[in-house]
Amino acid sequence: MNIDYQGVTNCLLFLRRPLSPHYWVATPEPTYPFDGVIETSNLTEEVERGARHVVYLTKYMHREDPRFREDEDLLSIDGGWL
Repeated sequence: MNIDYQGVTNCLLFLRRPLSPHYWVATPEPTYPFDGVIETSNLTEEVERGARHVVYLTKYMHREDPRFREDEDLLSIDGGWL
């Protein structure tokens, strides 16, 4: 069986305050450079993660997308990708 898998790139953020009361917020509009905002701290206790709120910005793309081969610094917010 030949399955054409999709890949994902995540930008991990540690915040001082919660970003949202939701675990997952989809951002399907093309104006957003990422596909979803996942705040995992909404599923964990503060004693497990400290005072940090953990948020992932996620981008799904084909595993042969050229962004998978880019330097990690180019995939940062400051680098202009996210």
